[in-house]
Amino acid sequence: IDKLVSNIDSCDSNQDKIDSINLILDEVYKYIEKEDKDFYEMCKYTLSKLSGVSIAHNETSQKLQEMYVILTDIINETTFEYLTGTWERTDESGFNGGRIKIGFVEDNGYEYFVGEISKTPKINEYAFEIGEIKWKDIMLKDEKTFYFSDLVHSKEGISYEMAQASINKADNTINVVYTDKYSSSTSKNQIWTKVK
Repeated sequence: IDKLVSNIDSCDSNQDKIDSINLILDEVYKYIEKEDKDFYEMCKYTLSKLSGVSIAHNETSQKLQEMYVILTDIINETTFEYLTGTWERTDESGFNGGRIKIGFVEDNGYEYFVGEISKTPKINEYAFEIGEIKWKDIMLKDEKTFYFSDLVHSKEGISYEMAQASINKADNTINVVYTDKYSSSTSKNQIWTKVK
């Protein structure tokens, strides 16, 4: 990858630069076909190397942007795959032990990536109901961070509030904090641990 990226800057013509970019994509697809365990890290590394490449020619620049989109989509897909599954609330709140099932659901022909309540501790009148969509509008910032709308039950009623989540793959946890300082949630941060 290092050699192929360095070749982009040394190419004499824009067509040669496009050919070099296509060669990098060929290497990426080889990793896909081999299902190489280091594929994810290779995509991240390739993106970091390409970030220093500057191309003025429109067609060549467009080709480079296409590669960015392909690599970013691959990284995002890997993150969605990791998030898919069942997560249990493991912080010190009264909602400890509750579970959500994260994955794609279909509604009116569209697919949405959501977190649905699959188990809930009946602690008080603010308890969640099984089947409620707890997390929706999930948007990845990068492979370690995402934003989403979190379902909140409080004395003010039921609402969705913006939250930010940090993914820690080392201990299989998600740490959630609310981005709105005026949040009506009774717990200002949540910890979820993957169970399956």
